[in-house]
Amino acid sequence: MYAVYRSHPGDSRTRSLALSVMVMVILGVYSGLGWALTAGGGGWKYPGLVLFALVALILAKSLVEYMYTAPHLRTMHAVPLQDPQLVRLTQEVATRFKIAPPEIYITHYEVPNAFTLGRKSQPRLIITDGLLDLTYDEVRAVFAHELAHIKSNDSLIKTVASVMRSMLFFDPMIRHVYSRIYVEKEFVADERSARVTGKPQDLVSALRKIYKEVLEFGEGLPSQSVLNYSQKIYKAESIRLQQGIPPDPTLKNRFIVERKMMPGSVVMERVKRLNEMEKEMRKVKRTRRK
Repeated sequence: MYAVYRSHPGDSRTRSLALSVMVMVILGVYSGLGWALTAGGGGWKYPGLVLFALVALILAKSLVEYMYTAPHLRTMHAVPLQDPQLVRLTQEVATRFKIAPPEIYITHYEVPNAFTLGRKSQPRLIITDGLLDLTYDEVRAVFAHELAHIKSNDSLIKTVASVMRSMLFFDPMIRHVYSRIYVEKEFVADERSARVTGKPQDLVSALRKIYKEVLEFGEGLPSQSVLNYSQKIYKAESIRLQQGIPPDPTLKNRFIVERKMMPGSVVMERVKRLNEMEKEMRKVKRTRRK
């Protein structure tokens, strides 16, 4: 599967599938090694049992994190979203993906972001307070990106990969797989979002605002963000100003530090691919008109 992954540099769906299979293969290798050591008897039995216990612990912890989202919601102080327009927007996007709409929660961070938790049959969509500074079209594109993750059930494999990285920290292969699987799944979700909305530029615009890039994309993109309220740029078409929603006063000038962000090169690649999709869609439209 690693050969498949390496041989498809431009095909994120194939690479994502290959990486997902690699996660399970790595678990299988550790299980097989544990069985071989245990079967060998003698002093090797105990390291084998340790490996078996490690694999069992990884699977158990992954299952708990995947199935139970309440602890994560409490940690983030996330509460159910009451805004009916955004709820309808989520339902609209979910209908396009032919999935049940997720429950929506909001957590009060000024950095615009959205992400999903939980299993495919009962997902949670969490947005930050900062996402209200985007336009409806941009939020629709972000929601479509997140619901693409739900459609693919990405939460399951990402949870397993995350637990494996923390417990198999000594394994360079799993560290590589973990770092790449997130990136490839972002590419796939971007593509599906653009296909569903038909407007790749809405997601590009959202990415520009999320990553605080006001000049040409690709210049000075941070690998980490240290953002505060005073850096926000509000526009008349933002959801916040349209609905007269004030920013949370408790967050004014509050710094959100050490929030890991994707490297600038990955963000630039996402924008590049979305721009290419925009060109393709325009070309198809011109062909149809003829």
